[in-house]
Amino acid sequence: MGKNTIQYYWLLGGIFAMLVFSACNKEATCLQYATIGARVDFKTLNDSLKAKDTVLLKPILLFETFGLINDNVSAMRFTLNSTADSMQFLIAADSAKAIFDTIKLNYTRTANFVSKECGYNYYYTLQSARSSHVAVKKIEIIQPLISDNINAKHLQVYY
Repeated sequence: MGKNTIQYYWLLGGIFAMLVFSACNKEATCLQYATIGARVDFKTLNDSLKAKDTVLLKPILLFETFGLINDNVSAMRFTLNSTADSMQFLIAADSAKAIFDTIKLNYTRTANFVSKECGYNYYYTLQSARSSHVAVKKIEIIQPLISDNINAKHLQVYY
């Protein structure tokens, strides 16, 4: 074996090593929100902020407590069901009185590819929002598109 042949093999080995190491993908982390949530604000009909505590129950999940808003909190976020085009939940204006309204939301789902590391999430478009009108006087859709915009207000519930 000559000197040129050895250099040739070293050169081929170096190129092969560079190809192998450049083909390896470093593990990346997902920095996107995995769960997309809707924001609902609570107000009285005279447009003042709702100050009582509010309890939400999800009957679809065996009436597990869904969220609790304490005094001086007037908004909350919740996730929508990604396997259905509608969902219902119960809401109580004052947990001490135990008077519940049923809120029903109809929406469409759109799969949204985030990245290879994060996978998919769902965006939702609200079609309608109804309540049973026990304590809730009115419910409005403010922003129908529920996406990764965490500042958007989607629903307004009036007592």
